[in-house]
Amino acid sequence: MISPPVGSERISDRATLARFLSDRVDVHVYALGDLDEPYWSASTWWRRGDALVGIVGLPDGEGTACYAVSSRSPSATVELIVDIAPYLPAGQLITGPTGMCAALAGVRSVRWCEPHERYVLTDPSALVGVDTKVERLGRGDAEELGLVYSTEPGAGFFLPHMLNGGVFFGFRESDRLVAVAGTHVLSDDHGVAAIGGVFTIEEYRGRGYARMLTSAVASTLLDRVTTIVLNVATSNVAARAVYESLGFSAVLSYEETELGEHR
Repeated sequence: MISPPVGSERISDRATLARFLSDRVDVHVYALGDLDEPYWSASTWWRRGDALVGIVGLPDGEGTACYAVSSRSPSATVELIVDIAPYLPAGQLITGPTGMCAALAGVRSVRWCEPHERYVLTDPSALVGVDTKVERLGRGDAEELGLVYSTEPGAGFFLPHMLNGGVFFGFRESDRLVAVAGTHVLSDDHGVAAIGGVFTIEEYRGRGYARMLTSAVASTLLDRVTTIVLNVATSNVAARAVYESLGFSAVLSYEETELGEHR
């Protein structure tokens, strides 16, 4: 376990952390979902003033994710993750404020860094109708889903545990699964969800599958939660236009990175 950074405190009470995150639920959907089991018991959270960093344990031996987002003080959160970075393993994925990658480069090598935008569903009436051929996917479809995402590594983030209670839909052409969309986060207790893994195999793009499947996931989630978000690379202009046409609005710019070897 990493020792608490200087001036920080470890948060071991879920209610305390939930109150801290509640100032901007749309910004902190992922962190609120991480308060549920099995994530909470396998995670460690630090707070220093208005800065917040969590090392979140993922199920099924899938490693950890580092959450370094604070709607209250992004700059202080960058400082906190820089203090923690020397103790994190190579390959650690980190989500944090804009400017994080440049700051981290002073203490650790960074394998890649990509700016992202967070969108929240503000106009559900813009969601489109769903073709009857769209099908609900479950845990038994994990292998086939993995094959879809493997056609373009890195284009759609998916881990099998996301199917545990999550909402996933797919579309087939000639009995082949060619387009999918699902959830990264779904917490009924906190009323939040994050749509993720929206992906269409290249030769089947341009047919509206991503738009339809995103709508299918969002419409299903609306029966369970009040806040629905999704993330998209800033450079993916086409996807951003699709999400905006479906009633999603941008609420947060941030960065994702993967740490390299220790210097």
